[in-house]
Amino acid sequence: DDGSLVVMQAYAVAMGKETEYATIRWDARKKTAVKEWTCLGSRFDSPRRFAPYNLFLGGINPTDLLRNGTKPEPSHLRFYSATDGSIVHRLESEFTSVEADRIQGGYLLTAGYNSDWKTTDGGSRFLPTTPYSHELWEIATGEKVKLFETPKASTEVLGPGGNYLIRVGGNGFEVYEPFVLKKSVLAVETPLRASQFEFSADGTKLAASLADTTIAVWDTTPWQKKIDDELRKEIPLDLSPLFDDLAKEPEKAFRAARLLALAEGRAVRLLGEKLPAKQPPDQALVQKLI
Repeated sequence: DDGSLVVMQAYAVAMGKETEYATIRWDARKKTAVKEWTCLGSRFDSPRRFAPYNLFLGGINPTDLLRNGTKPEPSHLRFYSATDGSIVHRLESEFTSVEADRIQGGYLLTAGYNSDWKTTDGGSRFLPTTPYSHELWEIATGEKVKLFETPKASTEVLGPGGNYLIRVGGNGFEVYEPFVLKKSVLAVETPLRASQFEFSADGTKLAASLADTTIAVWDTTPWQKKIDDELRKEIPLDLSPLFDDLAKEPEKAFRAARLLALAEGRAVRLLGEKLPAKQPPDQALVQKLI
């Protein structure tokens, strides 16, 4: 954050195989390498924020598929630690291609789609086949929720903590709640189409670049308040079924966790009843063992 450490990468394009990315963690003040490692992947989305990871997307090079007719394998996502280069997480997609947005609060938003070779006047091209499936992953567990499908590529941006998405369309965008409501909660108009987005560190501000090269900034606090107000209407009087849902499929589990978090004190009391408290070790035994 203070600019004293930089992660740099170099690579050479190699057709037919995944590329090795030589990676250096560089101390800008001492002008020396702190750590070096190698990352592997078909490509790397560098403009977006993946801290504290370097995210690499892996898969088969389409050139090989043209030569031997091999069926494309699903893409996978490798998360390398930006500190020491170790692989921290690995997610397996069901699609041949994946586009990844930023990481927010342990969640990652992706757009997955299958591709195939199509013959055109200029020859054969490896092109996407519709639809694009947008999914929200919990990185630590590898669980995911399918959000929606779009007939063509579109701009979707993950909000702070994974609590909402920005869905761009026309001259404006929608704020979409993914876990409980599964719908757009409010719409924001823009003078021109917005393309690139960035949140402030605390998530309370959103900057967007518009088509005429101007930058617009919004206060996101009212958006989160409106989402929470709408979600509180969905909290049932009896929270017990939500506790049971925590152990079910991801869609129900994420929904239950979101509602229980907003139930606050009631949820704390329920968890106190459902989860046995860990007993502290016997101090006399600890002293004896020491």
